[in-house]
This record gives sequence, C-alpha cells and structure tokens, in this order.
Amino acid sequence: MLRLNVETSFRAAGYAAILLIGVLSLIPGTLRPETGAPGQFEHFVAYMGAAALLALGFGGTGWRSQGLWLVPYAAALETAQLFIPGRHSRFSDFAVSSLGALLGIVLISYVAPFFRILADRPN
Repeated sequence: MLRLNVETSFRAAGYAAILLIGVLSLIPGTLRPETGAPGQFEHFVAYMGAAALLALGFGGTGWRSQGLWLVPYAAALETAQLFIPGRHSRFSDFAVSSLGALLGIVLISYVAPFFRILADRPN
C-alpha cells in the first residue's frame, strides 16, 4: 500500500513538472523568469527531472513510454514557440530537452531497483 502512495506522488510530481515546462515554454519572453543558468542547461534539467519523476511514478508498468513521449512534447513546444512573442525555436533546444528526458529514463532504470529493495526491506 505504501508503494502505491509513493508512486502516485511521483506521478503527480511528474505531471506537474510537465505542466510547468509547458507553461514556461509558452509564455512570452518578457514574462519568462530568469534563473541565471544557460538555457540549454535549464532544458536538460527540466526534462530529465520530469522523465525521472514519471519513471519513478510508473514503476513496473509503462515507465519507458511515459518518459519517451516527452520527446515529441519537446518538439511540439519548440514549434509552438515560433508563434510566441519574444521566444525562439531552436533545434538544439529540442535535442538537449530530448537528451535530458532519455537520460532521466535511463538513470531511473538503474536507480529504481535499489529504491524497491529498500522499500521492501522489513523494519
């Protein structure tokens, strides 16, 4: 029962991250918050985090596909930025976002089994 609640929390956080990525990608450039980090680093971290959260949230079922759909999502958001004032669309941003999503999936595929072992261990 505890695993279900933890997975549900990761799913919710993953979907919240995806929503935040979408909002921040589609607002005009003048309203976009600045972190001070390079833009491609922001893309990489945001997509890697969202994919990792989804992978953790979907555990044994469908976690790869949940993270993989972030690749066309990144393409759609980059394309939509062509129509947003003060924004620009770059293939390199799409590539870095996709790489982040894929790396998030791969990292969790190696780390998640350790989390499961700890969760299943008796107190």
